Amino acid sequence: EILRDRLRLAFAILGPLVLMLTFGFGISFDVENLTYAVYDQDNTLESRELLESFSGSRYFQQAPDIKSAADIDRRLASGELKLVIEV
Repeated sequence: EILRDRLRLAFAILGPLVLMLTFGFGISFDVENLTYAVYDQDNTLESRELLESFSGSRYFQQAPDIKSAADIDRRLASGELKLVIEV
């Protein structure tokens, strides 16, 4: 039936191609500007070097540091932060 009806054949072939191109160029799964905060209990040179690698990235945006463990849950639950790095 599909071979006799040229319009349905065209939709069967071109429809998925159009959708694939639209979603391929229109949707990006890159995560950028992820808000994070640091809870650094170590305060050594190594921990500061590790945290500096996050601050220079386009994927992360640093928020003010966390001062207590109770502050972690509160800020994550409020939606202010998406990620907490605890050292």
